[in-house]
Amino acid sequence: MERVFPQQVNAACAPDGNGAASSARNPVPLTGCSTSAMPGANMVAAAQAIPGNGGARTYQCPYCPYSTSQAVLRSHIRTHTGEKPYACPRCPFRSATKSNLTLHIRSHTGEKPFSCPFCPFRAAVSSNLKIHIRSHTGERPYSCSRCDASFTHASHLKRHLKIHA
Repeated sequence: MERVFPQQVNAACAPDGNGAASSARNPVPLTGCSTSAMPGANMVAAAQAIPGNGGARTYQCPYCPYSTSQAVLRSHIRTHTGEKPYACPRCPFRSATKSNLTLHIRSHTGEKPFSCPFCPFRAAVSSNLKIHIRSHTGERPYSCSRCDASFTHASHLKRHLKIHA
């Protein structure tokens, strides 16, 4: 099943300032920009640089109000277009970012580059190591606002909050 993403043309490009809605299956006419592009096809080039920000060039997403650096914007635009240019060489998995592909490949290789300083535990993802270390330190950063319970995982707090509902 093909995913269709709603999108908008960069409002700064449209002469009326409102942008124009379009289907993800059709080229997006960038009114006022004399450009037409398929979603994700060099949309960073169509994004408008926003002045200010202490001299740093900031670019606004042509699909939403988000603005960031040009490099980060390329990755962000993929959340709108569904483009996944990074393919796993071992399975059908595809990713929108190179870093997510790197993490996925570790599931095939078994590589676990993050090691616990307290025990032999190793993790493929740094956030998993951070959570594991809490078992040694006793840190429980997720606290219930309705009682004195606290948890090592956000999901455990979320589950706990259901008892108060």
